[in-house]
Amino acid sequence: MKTFLSMLILLSVTVFLCCSNDVSTEIAVIEEDAELVEVREGVLSSAYSQNITMKQFDENVVFVCTVENGCFFSYLLDTGERIFVQNTNVSSGISIPWLGFDLLTENTWLSHAFIEIVLKSEQNIIGYVVIEAGVTRKAVILKSVLFPQINGKYQSISEEYVKSEIEKVKAQVKR
Repeated sequence: MKTFLSMLILLSVTVFLCCSNDVSTEIAVIEEDAELVEVREGVLSSAYSQNITMKQFDENVVFVCTVENGCFFSYLLDTGERIFVQNTNVSSGISIPWLGFDLLTENTWLSHAFIEIVLKSEQNIIGYVVIEAGVTRKAVILKSVLFPQINGKYQSISEEYVKSEIEKVKAQVKR
């Protein structure tokens, strides 16, 4: 399995140039469509939801999930209290539902949202996912990217670089 994965990585790696302060840096990128997360439609307490399941072989990876429109539904583990949040961190194997309603009014349904997920291992950014969702349509994974280790070490990927790449993906969507 490791040999197959290594061969897949070698075949899939594409090198992009990223400019920062007039210095070019090579960043190895693996685009894995729908391999880092899985999206399923669902109903949560009679509300339409998009259930997002995090998938990563490294158990130390944290998925930093953010959405500007709508919210994620979660429970506080210690009290069982249900909460609605726009930012949450989850581990691999965990599913979180996205609900398309306005947190301020809780009765205004939203037709469109982008869900951003950044994968981190300790302090290293190792990938990102951009999902387009809405209450009247199935969620679509627009882009799923993994930054592989080079010579056994994570690449130095900045938050600014990832945010810029996510914004490029969102700008390509026609609404």
